[in-house]
Amino acid sequence: IMPTTNYRDFGQLVFKVQKEMEAAIPKRAELVLFDRSAVDQYGYLVHYGLGLSTLAQTIKQYAALADYSLVCFCGWLGKFEQTALRRETLVQGLAIHRSLESVYRSSGIRLVELPAISPAERLQLIKRSLKALL
Repeated sequence: IMPTTNYRDFGQLVFKVQKEMEAAIPKRAELVLFDRSAVDQYGYLVHYGLGLSTLAQTIKQYAALADYSLVCFCGWLGKFEQTALRRETLVQGLAIHRSLESVYRSSGIRLVELPAISPAERLQLIKRSLKALL
């Protein structure tokens, strides 16, 4: 199942893994970092025209209840490289980025925007944001 050809089924698999990973977080954990959240899955479904599907609404509700404290959202870098796994074109990649940005902005989760700066500078922004959170 590939995301570019069948996102509904792919998204369902990814959501299942996301829930399993989040369920495995120890109750006493002070800080947990994920590369992706359920909000991403909802954003991809919106992008692929499935935003009103039962799966999308289930994921949106799950994300709202997940109590995410902060999201660090990487700004568009102005470049895009297709690979064997990333099959989208530059135009498609930018459209996906915009869909994800839109759903995160409307999610109510505190959003830290990471501009197109060096990875070291982005890391400093993340560290400052986490210190302010704790």
